[in-house]
Amino acid sequence: MLDDVAVDTAGQNLAIPTGNPADCAAGGTTPTQPLLNPLPDPTPSTLGIEVTELAQLPESETTPATQDQRLVRHNRITHLDEIPDGSGRLMVPDNNAVLYTVDKDTGAYVPYLDVREQFLDNFHNSAGLGTGLGSAEFHPDFAENGLFYTVHTEGGTALTEDTPDYPAYGNTQFHSVVTEWKATDPSAEVFSGTSREVLRVPFAGRVHTVQQIAFNPTVSEGDADYGNLYVLVGDGGNGVGNGNPQNLATPQGKIFRIDPLGDDSANGRYGIPADNPFLGTPGALPEIYAVGMRDPHRISWDPEGDHTMYLGHIGEWQVESVYAVEPGDNFGWSVREGPFLADNRQIFPLPADDAGNGFTYPVAAYDHNRDPGQTGDAGVALNGGFVYRGDIPELRGRYLFTDLVRGWVLATEQDEMVRSDGDLDDLAEIEHLRVFADGQETTFQELVGDQRVDLRFGSDADGELYLVAKANGKIWKVTGARRVTASSPVALPELAGNLVAHYDFDHPVQGAPTWEADQGWSGTDVQLVNGGVEMRVADRAYPGAGEALQTQQMSPGASSNDDWKAGVYDPEGVDSLGAFADADEISVMGWFKPTGEHPALNSGSADPDDRYNAIGLAGVLTGDSDGHAVRALLEVITVGDELKLVALGRRVDGGGSWTFAADMPWDQILERNRWVHLAATFDFAGGEMKLYMNGEELEGRYTASNPWGAGATSPTDPRGIKIGGSFPQDAREANPFHGRMDDLMFLDVVPTPEQIAAQYALFGAEPVEPPAPPSCAPAGEPITDVMGAEHWAPRTPSKWQFPGDRIVLAEAGTDPGDGIRRPFEYAVLTEGPELGSFALDAEVRLDAPASVNNRDVIVVFGWQSDTQYYYAHLSQDNTIYAHNGIFKVDGKDRERIDDQWDGAVGAPPAVTDEEWHDVRVVRCADSGDVAVYVDGLDTPLLTANDTTFGEGRVGFGSFDNTGSLRDLVVTPAEEPAGVALDVAVAPRCLAGTAYLAVAATNASDVPADVTLTTAFGSRTVADVQPGASAYQSFATRATALEAGSVSVTATAVVDGEEVSSEVVVEHAAHACG
Repeated sequence: MLDDVAVDTAGQNLAIPTGNPADCAAGGTTPTQPLLNPLPDPTPSTLGIEVTELAQLPESETTPATQDQRLVRHNRITHLDEIPDGSGRLMVPDNNAVLYTVDKDTGAYVPYLDVREQFLDNFHNSAGLGTGLGSAEFHPDFAENGLFYTVHTEGGTALTEDTPDYPAYGNTQFHSVVTEWKATDPSAEVFSGTSREVLRVPFAGRVHTVQQIAFNPTVSEGDADYGNLYVLVGDGGNGVGNGNPQNLATPQGKIFRIDPLGDDSANGRYGIPADNPFLGTPGALPEIYAVGMRDPHRISWDPEGDHTMYLGHIGEWQVESVYAVEPGDNFGWSVREGPFLADNRQIFPLPADDAGNGFTYPVAAYDHNRDPGQTGDAGVALNGGFVYRGDIPELRGRYLFTDLVRGWVLATEQDEMVRSDGDLDDLAEIEHLRVFADGQETTFQELVGDQRVDLRFGSDADGELYLVAKANGKIWKVTGARRVTASSPVALPELAGNLVAHYDFDHPVQGAPTWEADQGWSGTDVQLVNGGVEMRVADRAYPGAGEALQTQQMSPGASSNDDWKAGVYDPEGVDSLGAFADADEISVMGWFKPTGEHPALNSGSADPDDRYNAIGLAGVLTGDSDGHAVRALLEVITVGDELKLVALGRRVDGGGSWTFAADMPWDQILERNRWVHLAATFDFAGGEMKLYMNGEELEGRYTASNPWGAGATSPTDPRGIKIGGSFPQDAREANPFHGRMDDLMFLDVVPTPEQIAAQYALFGAEPVEPPAPPSCAPAGEPITDVMGAEHWAPRTPSKWQFPGDRIVLAEAGTDPGDGIRRPFEYAVLTEGPELGSFALDAEVRLDAPASVNNRDVIVVFGWQSDTQYYYAHLSQDNTIYAHNGIFKVDGKDRERIDDQWDGAVGAPPAVTDEEWHDVRVVRCADSGDVAVYVDGLDTPLLTANDTTFGEGRVGFGSFDNTGSLRDLVVTPAEEPAGVALDVAVAPRCLAGTAYLAVAATNASDVPADVTLTTAFGSRTVADVQPGASAYQSFATRATALEAGSVSVTATAVVDGEEVSSEVVVEHAAHACG
């Protein structure tokens, strides 16, 4: 609504929201329930206009200063036409006072005539959006006769001293005055000459007065319409709930057609064209050309064809309309608003017998998306435009117009604008065009720096278009057009024009990093819900990929609404997703990588073991969705008694869904910790759905028959997109996906199987070779039950807690400050021996919140001292050298040694949530192999090879955060197989000579060759049976025996392999005699 504020000098209507007495006039009975938003919103288009700034006109202000902030503009320029004298001058009126001329080549402007100055006593411009110098128009013979016309608003003494030419309706508060000016020299830069009043129209309100005056530029001299002036007379803001706009005896709510050079009118100052349609109607004003309007804002004529006149009509509370005008038309106001019955500020379907009323209905229309009972300015007002027949091929044949408040540029195809009986299906589709300035896409709100633009089209004599805006007082020329396509290099070129939305999670919205910028053509940005910027993680789905989106359940054990997901939601429908309204085809595709357990625990259930029956991936919502119901969805749901990957479609809002399920088990398609590209296609018009995996079609079946038949979807704009779970507006948690996504694409077409394959191939994905497993499998006696404080040696004991079931680093450590960059705090396990090869299994938790990007825990191993050890760093971040890798500290700053770091990005993030995670570290001392596993996966997340430290102790801590560890089991290497020996050594004396007696008993289950070795000789005894001994008494040939040792080795065959053992026994000194 442009302006619904009428003058109330007595102050009796201050409680009325609009200040307009007629707005609260009694209405009729309500025949049915009112219609809510019955018309589709303008469809976002890939087509855009290129504009170039032509002129900046001066500032101006109302006199006196207005109290209505909508009138506080840079200036109030409202119209643009070319003066028909071949001079190349454009005429641009400013409501506040001045009529400007502007050179259409250079933009140079001249104040041609100050109209306010000519009518200073009564000129009114300070209340009412259209008051002041409302319009101007130059006679087609201006070059010869010097005539032009203006319309302005008067109040003050004019109300008592000047008599209107027509009957009033209500208490007259303002006059609209049409004046003829005669220039002494038509070519002069500034006006000089005379003027006369042509006509004066009374109004009870300050709005919807005379909006435009215009000559038909498509006719030539000799044509019956040549030189006739059309005068667009509004209803004065007083047309609601009464019949005045239908009354042929009053001027309000009509289009006049007069001959300003004639003299057969009632006042003798103009003529009545002989073919005016109501000349023969008793009691009718002969000037009337069409009837039944609220705010007939702008008219224009198609330069080609039958030169149809088009009217842009501003609606009351619901509908903005474009009409194709013919003589005698009745547009139905105020019992009709657009193609609807209007009653008591609501709209309803047309009655069955409507044809008998003879009303004319729009050829194009859109609604306000107004809620029942909503009052005030809806910020929606259609300004009429022009059928373009100029030099820009992409625009030819389109009727271009604006929503002037919001600064939208809109368009319809002229050949779709067909007069009808009010059938909504006959309305032409309206496109919302893009805007480009200086090579960059923008909006007029951005160009003027204001949410209220006040934008209107104008045209020159060649049919080229211009735009004027009150907000900043500028004029732009439309200099070109372009189509936008997807901006991503990974979009298949032949599908780019259909790529409505595309999210690669590498493009945060400037100034709003928790939103992701759409790389498709619709500009539908999505919000990263609950996790914000931490949801972007470096995990490459394919070579060259950037960041991916992490979605996940955050509180599986408690009823909560903090799951990480993404999407956009608007209960009124997301305008930019209009391509999915009344859609024949939709497709959803993208990369997916499960990283957690699925399906997730049902956090809303009292049963702690209950799980959701679906896993949310990505989909387009219906036009009536609460955030869960979908029009086109790629998801895992329960089909029968098992989970299946499905394409789930819902063609009709509020109707049942239809499901196509893949035959392959879902967890073989969505294999944990492995990227896969999936696509779901929905041919609604053809009644067919398909699924694809890595570019190849998946076999599957429909779970039921099509519940709604073939055809386009409901014509409503989707309420949004959901990603990684339901309810993108964050109303509640449902079906969370614990994993990563990338390059999500939403298309308004079903690609062919060949195009699906080509799109997948374009990513250049290659098979990923998993890291080689470590070369050992430690299987010795496990070390367990070590959660007590007595088993640990922390660097800083005061920072640790040992509640018995876990160990807790409760306070972040501090930098050792000795110049060696290494972890700040850890505790070493003192139980058991130092370890060479081992396997460590435990559960760890990062206790810093997930909003802390650099949070971490570390697992220490090979520890020999505070400056000599290895550690595995497990982190949410993997984009800097110090994070999420395997490191060595050896008397200097930690050194990264893992295989996954490529100089910019390391292994995928180890932990992204706040839950416990299984961790396994395997170390092979002989080979130097190290492998780190997370969450029970068979493939290691991190690998390294280093032999600096052969053995050492293990531990737990954090570089500079907090964390916890529980259920620790350390498994050392198994003792090597060998021959068990019991060895006895006894020094003896015989005849004053010292002897050394050695006995070795075979304690194994197999025969062995045993060798006894001393400083005095050796002896080998072959095939010593189990339980038997090898014995020898070695003579020293001395009277005394010094302390020393005896070595006994045994060799045997065990399980087909030769094994050996060695036992060394110390003996004391011994003297004889």
